[in-house]
Amino acid sequence: MDMRPPLGPQSSLSVPEQIGRVVAVNGATATVELTMRPGAGELPTVGKFMGLATSKALILGMVTEVSEGPAPAGGFRKIAHLDLMGELPAGGRFQRGVTEYPNIGDSAHTLGERELRQVYGAADGDHASIGDLQQNTDIGVHIDIDSLVSRHFAVLGATGVGKSSGVAIILQKILDRRPNLRIFLVDPHNEYGRCFGDRAQVMTPRNLRLPFWLFNFEETMRSSAAARASRRKSRSCRRSFLSPRPRTFSTATTTTACSPSDAIPAMPVSPPTRRCPTASRI
Repeated sequence: MDMRPPLGPQSSLSVPEQIGRVVAVNGATATVELTMRPGAGELPTVGKFMGLATSKALILGMVTEVSEGPAPAGGFRKIAHLDLMGELPAGGRFQRGVTEYPNIGDSAHTLGERELRQVYGAADGDHASIGDLQQNTDIGVHIDIDSLVSRHFAVLGATGVGKSSGVAIILQKILDRRPNLRIFLVDPHNEYGRCFGDRAQVMTPRNLRLPFWLFNFEETMRSSAAARASRRKSRSCRRSFLSPRPRTFSTATTTTACSPSDAIPAMPVSPPTRRCPTASRI
């Protein structure tokens, strides 16, 4: 039997044991004083999830900083800073954003597997599995495809953490569930050319052909000017390569050069002279 305290008198959502209390709240973050160690022995650290219990919902936050500071009564106390992500209403589904902020003194809890599964959903016709949760590899992470593609979203992270791989996996899952969906992917670094096999048509500057009706007036004039300049350069190259070369011929006394455009005046050439050996007297 689950003996954990319920969220409220009419809530079907259970909450793990209390490990702290809220001491400060602002628009996007909350500060929790950690008052006790959880029974399982796992202390909340950066990247872990915590829940703040209110009268209507369980507010979820991710730990972004853990520190130790002076306590009002002397000594030191441990402090955890949370980024608020969303809330689990009593008997409802997880929703992003906070409709009712916690109060000072509200209890803080670690999140159990049941609550995490409610946050990350389950695979069905509208949700696709994209991996496992880093905090608990037994919990699969699923995305709502229709909700994802109908609004703006971003994949952010430092260099080398796997942003490109994550985007490729998300797009592949979307195509698996929505094969008729058309995705236009701008890939200036050519990272995704081989990720989708026959399901993708890769366009490069070599095979891209755009109709003229797609251009505006300035683009049309620019392309026409570039085409005319290219034709002029081509004609100039053809003339330089195909024009006949000057022909030369010689006679016994003169050498003449003939060209279709100009002629070089004939230059007289002296006939060769024979030199005789000098006679010597013996």
